[in-house]
Amino acid sequence: MGKTTTFFLNSTLHVIILLLILSLFFFIYVSKLSSATFKNEITSILRDNFIPAIQKADTKGLLKQSLKKTDLNPWINYYKNTPEESTVIENEWLKKSTAIVLTFLIVIFFLTIALLKFDCKQDIPLFRIIRDNIILFFFVGMIEILFFYYIARKYIPVYPSTMINAIISTLKKEFN
Repeated sequence: MGKTTTFFLNSTLHVIILLLILSLFFFIYVSKLSSATFKNEITSILRDNFIPAIQKADTKGLLKQSLKKTDLNPWINYYKNTPEESTVIENEWLKKSTAIVLTFLIVIFFLTIALLKFDCKQDIPLFRIIRDNIILFFFVGMIEILFFYYIARKYIPVYPSTMINAIISTLKKEFN
């Protein structure tokens, strides 16, 4: 079998494994970590900045009295752990499209092997290709796990405080 053919099969299998691992890692771990980080940041900003600012501005206690009289339960119940329908649809489509791409790549990989083996009568070192990719991904995976555990997990690229700052700015513009 030629070097180009081996390179193509190796590359295709490498892409399949990489896409599978990254997709599973993202959908199982990162997406949940992002939600928890966002919630913690919002809570912290509200507790440390927004609520004290409102309390300071509400010198006569009018807002406090108004909030006591207002039934917030409909709002709380509506937004309590209920994602937007469009978000659910978008996330489901993302999962399905990832599965479609993976399935397509796997079918192409095995069709290519079948074509080379039966039509071109080439000896395909499938075991060696799979073994090499597994060994490579074992070491790359260890590095990625360490990277995500010690660096990426602790990094917050965009602070949710951006949203709170936008809310405060809007409130200042409206009420000043």
